[in-house]
Amino acid sequence: MMNLSLPNETAPPSTAAPGAGRRAVRLRVTGMKCNSCAQRVQDALLATPGVASASVQLGDARAIVHWQTGATTDPGALVRAVAA
Repeated sequence: MMNLSLPNETAPPSTAAPGAGRRAVRLRVTGMKCNSCAQRVQDALLATPGVASASVQLGDARAIVHWQTGATTDPGALVRAVAA
């Protein structure tokens, strides 16, 4: 079973690249054992409403998600998407 954990449950996502107009959040991913696992996590993140891009690194056990400009940011939705 794969899980995401937020760096701080009460903190808003950090700011994305300067000038991008997007917000980003870094998440720790546990339970990934192979590239297929990482791809499934990335696909689940990309299917979450408001997500512009997602990158999952198996070796680092982390994901970086950028929200679409103006989208409501709900990191909890990312956790729920991966857990589903």
